[in-house]
Amino acid sequence: MKPYLINGFLSGFIKYQKALMIRKCKYFSSIFLLMIHAFCHGQSIRIIYDFVPNFEMILERAPSMAQIDEVDRYSLLITDQKAKFSLDSIMIKSYPPKHKKFQPALELYVDFKESRWMNCSGRFKDGYCLEIKLEDQINRTITWNWQITNEKKEIVGMECTKAVWLEHIVWFTEEIPLAISPGEKQFCLPGAVLQYENSSEKYTAIQIEKVNEMVTFPNKMSTDEEDTIKKTFSEMGTGSSKNIYLISNESKFNEWIHIRYH
Repeated sequence: MKPYLINGFLSGFIKYQKALMIRKCKYFSSIFLLMIHAFCHGQSIRIIYDFVPNFEMILERAPSMAQIDEVDRYSLLITDQKAKFSLDSIMIKSYPPKHKKFQPALELYVDFKESRWMNCSGRFKDGYCLEIKLEDQINRTITWNWQITNEKKEIVGMECTKAVWLEHIVWFTEEIPLAISPGEKQFCLPGAVLQYENSSEKYTAIQIEKVNEMVTFPNKMSTDEEDTIKKTFSEMGTGSSKNIYLISNESKFNEWIHIRYH
């Protein structure tokens, strides 16, 4: 077979596989839509996660990072086929002197039915959000070849299954058959991810509850051109920029710093 024919075949096959995986993600979401109506009776589900950074890979170059003891708390709100993932609060237990970071507020919105993915972050200019098609966000991890194992464990009262791809490890539950995960990545797995870790970070669900709050997309200006709305580092560090929180050795220790996106 001629090389250009082989390349054309491979390209077509990859596109077919991506389309198949995206349809599978939407199928999981449609199943979840039926289940959540029966389970919640018009309410939503909120999953609370604790996030812990892992600095082991850079400690050789930046040994002071070993002094950082920080927990970030996120929530994932799910209503029908919509979801909102947000950074709610941060607790600093210890921080190295003369070290600081500018922590942007974060709200991520997903609409499986309308194929929308919106990122409202403090990294962006005030009043602007990044919005792209959900398929484009799924495509960033669509080639991750998850190996679903037979290992099981319970997280927040739900049975979870372990899946692995390279250094990425997830525990997902089919009791919530929505292809959703904490953070910006969209994993096409047959259930919500309740724990995710890699070489630099770890999310773990600590609570799940039914709530009356509903997911609604914000009325913000949006664009799919990320570079046009990014704040510069100097803009983030002026102290006058909205939705940016300064974390340093002078921050309040052992108290929750509440993060809100305005």
